[in-house]
Amino acid sequence: SSGINAEYGDVKNIRRRVYDALNVLCAMDIISKDKKEIKWKGLPTNSHQECAQLEVHKSEVQQRIKEKKKHAQELMLQLIAYRTLIQRNRELEERTGPLPENAAIKVPFIILSTGPSTQIGLEVADDKTEYEFTFNELFEIHNEIAILKKMGFCYNLDTGVYGSE
Repeated sequence: SSGINAEYGDVKNIRRRVYDALNVLCAMDIISKDKKEIKWKGLPTNSHQECAQLEVHKSEVQQRIKEKKKHAQELMLQLIAYRTLIQRNRELEERTGPLPENAAIKVPFIILSTGPSTQIGLEVADDKTEYEFTFNELFEIHNEIAILKKMGFCYNLDTGVYGSE
């Protein structure tokens, strides 16, 4: 009987040691326990490696934040330009009455610019949904936002030079 008790004590002792070892592995985030199920998570990384990885990740996140801020600022400038255009059209209409078709600036639009000697060809689809331009020299395309900025509809907020407005 004492031999059985000794063996039972050894088994209990071994169980306790295994339980302690599993708790240490859980604390080190090497394994996870869910009731009687044990899952391997992986060995811990070198703290220097982990620090370097975190620095790279931090740099990437900071770059994305910088890009998103720049995009948000551009969207804000577009909003200001559109609102200024709407205000300009309303004020003009209040002063002069209903505007002739060519007096109001409508969006969206593009402006093509090129040299004075450039020959430009234009083909228009029958339903007027497609336009094809051909140029024999270099040209530039400007969208409505670029033009509205040049017209001062952003109050020069895009240049960093602020007037009294």
